Amino acid sequence: EYHRSTSSSVASERALWEVYYVPFEAAIAAGAPSVMCAYNRVNGSHACGNSLLLTRDLRERMGFEGWVMSDWWGVHDTKAAEGGVDQDMPGNDGYFDTHKLLQLR
Repeated sequence: EYHRSTSSSVASERALWEVYYVPFEAAIAAGAPSVMCAYNRVNGSHACGNSLLLTRDLRERMGFEGWVMSDWWGVHDTKAAEGGVDQDMPGNDGYFDTHKLLQLR
């Protein structure tokens, strides 16, 4: 729990696929409708909003069609919506306010 909002886990693409993505692939195969992104950074970028993790790998390569929800207070910027987050929890931090999301267009 210490430094979960500031630490960065460094992992090669091979390690991501061989170790860390295996449970996500199993969940997708089992029909999971949603996944939750984490507080920490992965390879320097916040997991919630990291388009390489959430868009390229999760949605495009693994074929996930569900929605991505942040862990509580896991979103750090409105641009997380562009990076693949669909729901900001608990939702009262202002990042996904309508006027801010419309500014991304």
